[in-house]
Amino acid sequence: MVLVVNSLDKQAPQTAVTINVSQGRNQVLLFTPLRILKGKRVVFEGQWNGLKVLAKLFSTKRHYNRELKGLKTLEESKIECPSVLFEGCAENATGLDTYGFSNKPPYVLLLEFFPEAQDFRTLWRSALNEERRSYLFSQLLNLIAQHHNNGIIQNDLHLGNFLVVNGRLISIDGDAIDQKKSSTDDDYCKQVGILLAQSFPRYDLFLENLLPVYFDARNIDTSSNRLSIIREYRALYRKKACNNWIGKSFRNSTQFKAIKHFDKKIYMSKAYASLELENTLKKLADTMTPQDQEWTIDSCTFRSKFYPDKTVTDRKLLRENEASVCWKEAQRKVFFGDSSSKPAALILKTSGPVHVSGLFVEVVSLP
Repeated sequence: MVLVVNSLDKQAPQTAVTINVSQGRNQVLLFTPLRILKGKRVVFEGQWNGLKVLAKLFSTKRHYNRELKGLKTLEESKIECPSVLFEGCAENATGLDTYGFSNKPPYVLLLEFFPEAQDFRTLWRSALNEERRSYLFSQLLNLIAQHHNNGIIQNDLHLGNFLVVNGRLISIDGDAIDQKKSSTDDDYCKQVGILLAQSFPRYDLFLENLLPVYFDARNIDTSSNRLSIIREYRALYRKKACNNWIGKSFRNSTQFKAIKHFDKKIYMSKAYASLELENTLKKLADTMTPQDQEWTIDSCTFRSKFYPDKTVTDRKLLRENEASVCWKEAQRKVFFGDSSSKPAALILKTSGPVHVSGLFVEVVSLP
C-alpha cells in the first residue's frame, strides 16, 4: 500500500509523502493535514479503495499502540468509535520531514471517516434553544455513563472529543482512553465535573438538572455527596481551563497566532485574523504611536488603545504592561461566554522580559 500526499491541494506541502506498507499495493491518497503535532503525529483526510479514510501517522510505537488500544477498548465495550481499517508500520517513507518526523518509517492507522460528522462542542455552543441543549447534553451524559459502566476513563475529556454523526454520538481520541478496574466513585464524579466545567457558568443550574440522566444510566442514586464532589471538580477544572485558554493566547495555537521579535511581540485572535489586519498590526508595532486609533477592514471596525512606557522610577517596572492585563481580562471574559468582549490583538514593545509599552486592540463592530 502506498500513501501519497495530493500536492494539487494548494495547502498541501510541496514535497509529497510516500509510504510503503507491507500489506497489499493499494494506493492511499493523503490530502491536506487536519492536525499536526510536529515530530509526533500527523492526521490526514485520505482516500483508500474508493473510501474516505482518516489516516493517522505516528513517529513512535508507544503513541501508536496507545491510540490503537484505546479504540479497541471502546469497540470491545460496544461504544461507537471509528473502525480501524488498517494498522501497521510502514516499511519506508519519504517527505515526512515536513512534519518533523525522522527518516524512520512511521506507524500507520487508517480509520473510518465520517464526512457528515459535526463537532459536539460546536453544536452545543451554537444550540438555539433550551430543548436542543437539553437533548445534546443528555446524549453526552448517557455516553459518559456508558464509558463509566465499562470502567473507561477519558484522560483528555473535552467536548471536542465527541462527534455527532446522523444523530449518533461517536467517541474519538483513543490515545486518551484508559480502562481501569480500580476506578472509584470519586474518579467518575471527577470526570462529570470536568465535563460540566467546559460549559459557560450560566448553564450550570441547567446542566445540574440533567445529571439524573447520568445517574439513572449508571443505576446509582443522585446523592448530595456526589453532587458536591462534581461541583468541586467543576470549579477546579474550570479555573484550570480558563488559565490554559489565557496561556494559549500568548503562543501559536488553534485559536491564536503569535509573532515574536527581540523587541516586540504581536498576539492575535484567529477569529478576526486576515492578512490585512496582520500587516496593520505589524505597522502599529513598528511605530507604537502614543494615541488611540480606529480603522476598518472588510466592514469590521477595530480600535487600539495605547498604554505608555514605564519609567525607571516606576515601582511597577518589572510588571507586565497594562495592555497585557487588558488582553488577559478580555480573554477571561471570552472564556466565560461574555459576547461583549471581542479582543483582536495585543502588541507589546519589550526589553528583555520587561513589557515597556503596549497596544490592546479590540473589535468595535462586526459587519
